[in-house]
Amino acid sequence: MTTPTRLGLFALGMAAVFGVALLVGRYLVPDQSDRAATPADHSAHSGGHAGMGGDDHAGHGGTAAVAGTSRSADGYALTAVGSPTAVGAPGELRFTVAAPDGKPLTRFTPAHEKELHLIVVRTDGAHFFHLHPTRAADGTWSIPWQAPAAGTYRVITDFVPGDRDGDTPVVLGTDVEIGGTFTPVAPEPRRTDTVDGFTATLDGDLKPGAAQNLTITVRHGEHPVTLQPYLGARGHLVALRTGDLAYTHVHPVDGDTHGDGGGHGDHMAHEEHAGGGAGTVAFSAQPPSSGRYLLYFDFQIDGVVRTATFVVDTE
Repeated sequence: MTTPTRLGLFALGMAAVFGVALLVGRYLVPDQSDRAATPADHSAHSGGHAGMGGDDHAGHGGTAAVAGTSRSADGYALTAVGSPTAVGAPGELRFTVAAPDGKPLTRFTPAHEKELHLIVVRTDGAHFFHLHPTRAADGTWSIPWQAPAAGTYRVITDFVPGDRDGDTPVVLGTDVEIGGTFTPVAPEPRRTDTVDGFTATLDGDLKPGAAQNLTITVRHGEHPVTLQPYLGARGHLVALRTGDLAYTHVHPVDGDTHGDGGGHGDHMAHEEHAGGGAGTVAFSAQPPSSGRYLLYFDFQIDGVVRTATFVVDTE
């Protein structure tokens, strides 16, 4: 047999072997093409805790996205964010809200007497600030601010775009870093807080997924006090979930809300106002998950705004 003939027969034999192997492989190895997208699909529907912070509390409160954990939402975004970088250094908190078209947002609907509410708090829940910055004509917001301690701070903006009413706020959040040694302080449960001689006491429980009434009473020593209006109401409550600092569902029970733009309605995860008796205010809270919650209560007496802090675990 000549050499060319032998080479031709060898090539035909190899082709037959590969053909049989391909045919057998199609039956022995299952097709994975319909499974390749499973991880991405699960991520896309897992609810949106991908912003900042840590614990996403998955599996306890459904898959609805929460507010204040992402730099962008509803087409709006925080941009040009700036802050001091050292403890005690004089400076400003600065930022711009970008509209869906990418341009700075310059039209806002006032809610509770302000165009924008700014919350700043260290990620362990310490050093809480409720601020109202000034907006320049070009859309830049700014306010003087000094960091009281090192650490990572969450900056949360709560505003209503000019083409919406007061019941549809947008809540955005991002982090800024203050240099230095940072030892997180774990918040321990407490229902009473005394600030400048005024004692605020919280009554009521939190239950995941169910609205529960919370009542806050303020006294000075043994004497009841009269709470003065603050931002169009007699009390203001911010509720944050530990771990990711997401706003949770809070709304007034006896809504003495006279601020421009009305309340924030039933928006999931936001700040709210409430009215009640002279020294008592009531809220209804519906946490989305089990866990520990930080409650910051602003109240005004004799023209001075003070903040009482409570830490509450769900039932």
